Amino acid sequence: MGADARGRPSRLRAGTDLVAASAVNFIMTTMHIPPEVLAAHLGDEAVLLDLSGKRYYRLNETAAVVFRALEAGEGRVGAIAQLLAAFDVSEPDAAAAVDVLLSDLAARGLVVPADE
Repeated sequence: MGADARGRPSRLRAGTDLVAASAVNFIMTTMHIPPEVLAAHLGDEAVLLDLSGKRYYRLNETAAVVFRALEAGEGRVGAIAQLLAAFDVSEPDAAAAVDVLLSDLAARGLVVPADE
């Protein structure tokens, strides 16, 4: 993968290790990480452990940036901003990538609406 003038990766890698399971609109929904989901950040990637389901998931660099924003309480808007800062990508592409990932994470119970 190439880099731009600031050393950022030149584009988002296509897809994540988690495949989108449903089309959920997260624009108005604040998501949070349930306490039974633990994350370990390893270099540019992350590993999630779902203690309730005894399953683990590997996140690629793009997904790990989004998950870090969620851990920091930045939500969808913050996750999009983090992708824009980390990658040479358009805002619509960053928003679409965040929405696909949030949809997949929610389908797996790795994020939930803040009111749950």
